[in-house]
Amino acid sequence: MSQHTSGPWTYDPNTETVDSGAVSVAGINVDEWEYEMAQANARLIAAAPEMYEALKAKAAAYEHHDECEDCMDGDLCEVGADLYQAAYKTGQAALAKAEGTTTP
Repeated sequence: MSQHTSGPWTYDPNTETVDSGAVSVAGINVDEWEYEMAQANARLIAAAPEMYEALKAKAAAYEHHDECEDCMDGDLCEVGADLYQAAYKTGQAALAKAEGTTTP
């Protein structure tokens, strides 16, 4: 697997770029009539590292649940519950960043 530029990434509407602070990740082509769509696309691109981390957190929670003997009866053990809670919060933060809103 190739390495991506580490996050967090941010969108700067003044320069119409998404960057990591040190490296430009993407340039956004903003036409005046598509300005809102271009901004939404830029936010989605900027949220990519957080989305990646959210998917990894969800996979870790699922793997724990699948392999944990204490979780076999359908309930979550304390570790499993913590992993799912962390995955949920990570996912909510990624969605909020992509949507340009604040985390609930």
